[in-house]
Amino acid sequence: MSEVIRWRVGAVALACLLALGLTACGADEGGSKGEVKFDAGVTSEPCPDGKNKDNGCIYLGTLSDLTEGPFAPLGQEIVKGQKDFWARVNEQGGVGGFDVDVTKYVRDNKYNPEEHVAKLREIEPDVAALAQSLGTPPTLAALDVMKENDIVAIPATWWSGWAFEDDGLVLESGYSYCLEAMNGLDYATEESGKPKSVMAIGYAGDYGGDASAPAAPSPP
Repeated sequence: MSEVIRWRVGAVALACLLALGLTACGADEGGSKGEVKFDAGVTSEPCPDGKNKDNGCIYLGTLSDLTEGPFAPLGQEIVKGQKDFWARVNEQGGVGGFDVDVTKYVRDNKYNPEEHVAKLREIEPDVAALAQSLGTPPTLAALDVMKENDIVAIPATWWSGWAFEDDGLVLESGYSYCLEAMNGLDYATEESGKPKSVMAIGYAGDYGGDASAPAAPSPP
């Protein structure tokens, strides 16, 4: 599953989460805002470029690698994809009486943990959630801030540790690097027989380390 496809799955999941959250707060099925509590990132006023002038606005933040980091080409495309996705949602009426804005609070984390945390603190008071948090090291660095403020985020990172370290705040989608490698080894075994040995070559750290874990020898 490609990173962009996995992000789209995550975007749909966040749309469902927003819809459920608004319903729990009192929005009815007809799109009325009802008894919604207007708080950080949720306003009764329409979005600046909202398609539906009677809708309120949900502001989602984006912390991505956009200029000088190693994943800038990918980050730029995911940001474009999320803008296109939510533009389509808004054109179809929005979510529970709200349009969703993913343009006002886009920040460049340069794939730098310190930069990521600083930008999160900058936008946190004004967003309902993070539509994108790119990179395992940057997102890990910001986890304490996320926990302090109950910030939900869609990660542009598929580290398997999110199943254990995030207090339910990282809205995962798709398979982790580790599970994808396991599936690849299972497929190779089914198609070609059990190998005598397996060599893993990749980047050290959350990406390469996670993906190579299934090929590592089991402890005695």
